[in-house]
Amino acid sequence: MAARFLAAALFVVVAAAGPAALPVRAQDPTYDYRTGDPEMGSAIDAARGSLERFREDFRGQRGEHFVVKVAIPIKGVNGREHIWMNLDTIDGDSFVGHLANDPQRLAPLVKGSPYRAGSAMISDWGYVRDGRMYGNYTTRVMLKRIPAEQAEGLRKILSPQP
Repeated sequence: MAARFLAAALFVVVAAAGPAALPVRAQDPTYDYRTGDPEMGSAIDAARGSLERFREDFRGQRGEHFVVKVAIPIKGVNGREHIWMNLDTIDGDSFVGHLANDPQRLAPLVKGSPYRAGSAMISDWGYVRDGRMYGNYTTRVMLKRIPAEQAEGLRKILSPQP
């Protein structure tokens, strides 16, 4: 079964116009990865392994425009759609915000829908600080599959280390 990843324009828009261009757009492409894809699995594991650091950076407001990628189950299918959520708050083990994109297979959810996800549903995280993007573990894997011009723009603004 393929997991669906929505490539948030957080990356594309920031690359083209800088952090002021946030938040993300709804028309971003979707990329399919097999659930067992080892490179994507490693990226998700690394993001989850550093989630406590992200929580600390969020609470300390050590950046701007904080987002998390949420793995939401697709009804009637053994799979999940991974979609970015603009983060409003962290409440205990819950990440609370609004979907940053229009989901492909999660009706009735749409861009802007409020959503609450436990930490087990988080597959990535990110924020911008000093014009650089931190986190974005899955985005770094996706650089190989997105158009070369977009990938080059992203490489210029991704922090050297997540």
